[in-house]
Amino acid sequence: MKKLLTLLMCIVFAAMVVGCGSSSPGSSASGNTGNAGKVLKVGTDANFPPYEYYQEQTKAHTGFDIDLIAALAQHMGYDKVEFVNVEFSKIFDELNAKQYDIAIAGITVTPERAAKVAFTNTYINDGFKIIIAKDHNMGDTIEALKGKRVAVENGSMPMTIAKEAGTAEEIIPLRSNEDALKYIIDGKADCLVISKMTGAFFIANGYGDKVKFAGDHILREDKLAMAVSKDNEKLVKELNEALEQYRKSQAYDQLYKTYFGNFH
Repeated sequence: MKKLLTLLMCIVFAAMVVGCGSSSPGSSASGNTGNAGKVLKVGTDANFPPYEYYQEQTKAHTGFDIDLIAALAQHMGYDKVEFVNVEFSKIFDELNAKQYDIAIAGITVTPERAAKVAFTNTYINDGFKIIIAKDHNMGDTIEALKGKRVAVENGSMPMTIAKEAGTAEEIIPLRSNEDALKYIIDGKADCLVISKMTGAFFIANGYGDKVKFAGDHILREDKLAMAVSKDNEKLVKELNEALEQYRKSQAYDQLYKTYFGNFH
């Protein structure tokens, strides 16, 4: 499964044409050369396909978020994008410590997070759903978590949702959604709470014969945005302006279809 996903993501990356490329963690990615030396540093947790993922084979970051920020950087006049891998639990602290200029990592906007950082406008609407083994059945609402072993990505909003429900037999925090999917397949967990976009991507790319959504119900809507330190409202404005323009383009439509197809 892991090798299949890696190959698929590599194909997706190779198919994309964006203004700025991406390279190894902590290194810069070259794009246009018209403004040499102007670098946008971006913090991300590259473990959340299809939003962001690091390819060992190509030594490059890829994913919807990665290609989106590369395109926005080009619109804003940057010559390079430098990606910095960071654990999600540390992403806001390091942003405020000026380790990078912005953070993009499938970040859900919450009041608690908005108190720490400044958010751009929403760039995509997502939501959270339940995934189960292909040959199992269970409810698809929050009540269905009662008495279940629930796998979640550690530190994620699904983990918060499962904790707030307060009825699971066990909440199993794991490093990645792919690890959580393997727990479902191996019978070590009863279900997984996951982003609907991420879940749809995994089901379409290598896991559709093993897992499925429990149903159509959305546990909670999810609005994703980029984060910037509180004292950098100028950058927030520039990102919002670039995002507004880019979303009107055919290039954005192609980017969305490449990673999400017609799924909404």
